[in-house]
Amino acid sequence: MTVMESSSVSLAGRVALVTGAAQRVGRQIALHLAQAGAAIVVHYHRSADAAERTAADVRALGVPCWLARADLAHEEEVRGLLDRLAALCPPVDILINNASVFYATPLDSDAAQRWDAIMAVNLRAPFLLAGRLGPDMARRGWGRIVNIGDCSTRRPYKHYLPYLVSKAALLAATRCLAVELAPSVTVNAVSPGIVLPPSDGSPDYEERMRRTTLLQRLGTPEDVARAVVFLVRDAPFTTGAEYVVDGGASVR
Repeated sequence: MTVMESSSVSLAGRVALVTGAAQRVGRQIALHLAQAGAAIVVHYHRSADAAERTAADVRALGVPCWLARADLAHEEEVRGLLDRLAALCPPVDILINNASVFYATPLDSDAAQRWDAIMAVNLRAPFLLAGRLGPDMARRGWGRIVNIGDCSTRRPYKHYLPYLVSKAALLAATRCLAVELAPSVTVNAVSPGIVLPPSDGSPDYEERMRRTTLLQRLGTPEDVARAVVFLVRDAPFTTGAEYVVDGGASVR
């Protein structure tokens, strides 16, 4: 009987850049990748104290961690972040494009300005980061990129058009990057459903959202983080794919 070689890839010695890693989903992604052995670059914008706490928790897991601040809304800061990484840490092997902006954008006279601001963070920054780091991964013969999407692109809701379009475009970019960077770099997306209730949400709202899922519960940041680790470590034959983490809400 032939014994199949394990598909799992050790992340020990790998370096992962997680954007928006100070809090919420990004923090859990950073911690779960660290538990899998990867060294972590914690990117943040305004949440310096939270980023320090995440970095301390990562280091407590026994892996190196570095902090990197940048406002991803500005192209020059994204490029500056990329330049600083060369001096800050070993080459990046894993890129998690998690940072995102999310706010209502009614169709009014200011919609174009808000469109540009949302697209800059949610779409242009991941493109710039992957465009620099991806080819470098390919030259070294191994790399993983995971973009964090949103399953609501399938069933859009009112007043968030630029946000939802940015996430739909990020899924298209995922497929295009998979083609560009094959065969040594995989590029995939994780699209969460409701994994954190809004801060202004009522208990009634949370109950309604719970009932929309087949699993009859809301998701957690840990659910998303586990999916990311799976795609990074355990899915070497998966690229250009979208992994939906919504408790089955999208198939109801």
